[in-house]
Amino acid sequence: MKILVVDDDPILREFASVHLASPCTTIDTACDGAAALVRLGQASYDLLLLDIEMPHLDGFTLLEEIRTND
Repeated sequence: MKILVVDDDPILREFASVHLASPCTTIDTACDGAAALVRLGQASYDLLLLDIEMPHLDGFTLLEEIRTND
């Protein structure tokens, strides 16, 4: 399973990376919505965990962008 964690707080990204990782789970992180879109263009993910309030591209706008693009 591949999970993308999107959060502007580096502590929360590190927390998620450490506590969600397992031998069968890969955790990638992005620091904001714009960086998440880049990651989503490079790989597919089974689960996306995203913060709502972020700079550059907030979580709601990111979700709208994901839903409009396959």
